[in-house]
Amino acid sequence: PLPPEEILPELDLPPDMSQEVQIFSLNYALSQDGRFDDVGAGDQVLWYLYRLEPPEVVHPPRRLLYTPIPYDRSWLNEELLQLEREIDDEFSEWIAAPPPPDTAGVTITLTYPHRRVGTLPLTSRTRFLFPAGGNHQRTRITLIDGRTGEPMEGWVVYEHRYVFGLEQWYEENKIPSGAFIKLERAADPLTVIVDYLPRRLKREWVRVARVVDGQLLFEMRRKAIRCEYDELMIIGEDDTASVDTLWIETEEAQRSLYEILLEVFPELAKLSPQGTVHAKTLYNAVNVVRRCPPGPIFAEMASRPCFIPVGGGYWAYNEELC
Repeated sequence: PLPPEEILPELDLPPDMSQEVQIFSLNYALSQDGRFDDVGAGDQVLWYLYRLEPPEVVHPPRRLLYTPIPYDRSWLNEELLQLEREIDDEFSEWIAAPPPPDTAGVTITLTYPHRRVGTLPLTSRTRFLFPAGGNHQRTRITLIDGRTGEPMEGWVVYEHRYVFGLEQWYEENKIPSGAFIKLERAADPLTVIVDYLPRRLKREWVRVARVVDGQLLFEMRRKAIRCEYDELMIIGEDDTASVDTLWIETEEAQRSLYEILLEVFPELAKLSPQGTVHAKTLYNAVNVVRRCPPGPIFAEMASRPCFIPVGGGYWAYNEELC
């Protein structure tokens, strides 16, 4: 990306024209040319070629797109509201107070959709770490690997509330959905340090999603984990291609959230000796096949008599009451 001041010397503009007029004219001309995109932050103008931008930046990944679902928030009691705040989904109606100005960084839990497409959520808790930008703006930034110091190209997509550029980093470090990700300020406002919380490599029992005969199933398997994670949120997968196919089929069939809950909840419940499922686990599992913030999921569960709260964020299921 180049500022207009660096482009001007390459142009044959009238020498008697002031630099301010030249910059204004150049910015106007490039803004009208579909081949160029302003990828600067705030009032900073940086011109870049559209064709060099990653497809996931120009066209948001389908897994991150949320079609709003009407629901009644009065069904969310204080416990569910607190869980919603902890998850901090970028599409939640609840908005956290911005961190104090001297906050150096935050730690978030990586949700399934963002793990799959190599992104981070842009929420009220994370937005302050990234440069400010307009709703229709995309800003190119640098993400620094907190382990190695290696720079990675990143992009802030303000309209769709995500930061792209971590797919390879997730894969190389075997970061699972549910891992704790630490984000820190850097001296350069266009740079953010990204890290995970390391631990001794160990094989752990985790939930794994798989697809059999067009149905989403879950089972417990031992996976090698090298980072700290939220036990309630971690989800692995058996076959990425089959899960993606089910995602598309679920979207095209326009299956209701209630139908998805009736399929996913019993699958998760069978993994627990008590037959219960935590609300945070259910949220991440639903997002394997449909993008949805916790609010509609929690409200749907709380409004249906077949889902029974048993305390501590856990719920039971009674098929006879459906």
